Amino acid sequence: MDEKSKKEVIQKNVEMLISDDFFNALWRESVGGNAGENCACVNAIVDKRTGEIVDFSNQPIKDWLNTKAKRKGIKGEAENYDKASIIVDLSYTSKEKLFSTNIEDCYPKITKLVGAKNYESLKRAVEKANEIYRSKIGGQVKKLREEAYKK
Repeated sequence: MDEKSKKEVIQKNVEMLISDDFFNALWRESVGGNAGENCACVNAIVDKRTGEIVDFSNQPIKDWLNTKAKRKGIKGEAENYDKASIIVDLSYTSKEKLFSTNIEDCYPKITKLVGAKNYESLKRAVEKANEIYRSKIGGQVKKLREEAYKK
């Protein structure tokens, strides 16, 4: 894959990681358990050839291809897809952390990728998505703090 194509895949992955689809999948997951304390896990379907996230699903790939993928117009063979588990730390939601003076405490953060060792484009997209989460959530936290101190 050429450099331009790699950048396009990274950008598409960033868009997927900040999309409503990602957050809808995230909020349907339980917090804790195998993902870890204050964490939840979203399973991504990844194109093995490019490392591009094509969907989020807990279904086995063959079942996903026959159901949700068909509805979305995604085609291909099961061997062309892989799953990557995206672990997200949600500890920023506690009241103590919401008003923390440490901005690092105040945004969701993808802390781990499982099953994505060979997907450099996915790893780089995670770094960029974390930067976006930090800037967006950081701004919201700043506004909340300012409003809290006005009263």
